[in-house]
Amino acid sequence: MSNHIDKNDPNRWLYGKIAGTGEDSLKVFGNVGPLGETELETGLPTLETFFTEEELQTAVNTIADNPNYYQEQIELDSNKFIGESGIYTRGLKIKEELPEE
Repeated sequence: MSNHIDKNDPNRWLYGKIAGTGEDSLKVFGNVGPLGETELETGLPTLETFFTEEELQTAVNTIADNPNYYQEQIELDSNKFIGESGIYTRGLKIKEELPEE
């Protein structure tokens, strides 16, 4: 298994994880950036790539054993999510969850 995504690889959606199961095994997921412009190399033992964000979301939610994990991490602006989502708004729940004074 390679831990590198070349700038010409059309599979731009990814997750990187360590051994184990559950959300703690997921260390990074998201989009590597524009095709032909950006690439990624990780020191993580597992790097899986996907062609669409929907495929990535399904895989991440399955690993985390939570059908809403992917969306929650983006909307909470988690440092696990990289790039930009085409489905959800990054940081949406941070504004909603601020305590009132």
